[in-house]
Amino acid sequence: MEKSLTEARRSLASTAVSWSRIHELGEKISARFVNSELVEDFMDQLPVPMLSIDADGTILLVNQAWLDEFGYNRSVIGRNIAGFVTQTSYRSAVALSRAGASLRGETLEFYCNGGKLKRARLYCSAKMSNSGILQHSRCVLVPETTL
Repeated sequence: MEKSLTEARRSLASTAVSWSRIHELGEKISARFVNSELVEDFMDQLPVPMLSIDADGTILLVNQAWLDEFGYNRSVIGRNIAGFVTQTSYRSAVALSRAGASLRGETLEFYCNGGKLKRARLYCSAKMSNSGILQHSRCVLVPETTL
């Protein structure tokens, strides 16, 4: 397993890939590795901002690139994402998610630490229960400064 993670990191580092492709690779790796510590370590090494939230909007995981991009520390884990995006962005994301729409390239406005707004495109996938209830989602963010 460790060899596969190393190969995936090397592939990401040496290849110019699209943001949605990075998200796809992350999803495949997450599905393949049961050990969440390996997945969290892999996510934390990625050079793109990523976060994972549960069905209630609680932040479960953020990587270092997300923290650096928005100026926060890991104390954001356990807080609701609604406190980090504008109300309009939050309502839009919730409505699309509940409608079963894929959040691929949807632009949201995030609050940076200190209050500054930063627009970012969101690429998300959701983990659903057998009964169709959202369990959590994993998102890659593409800040507008890098678009």
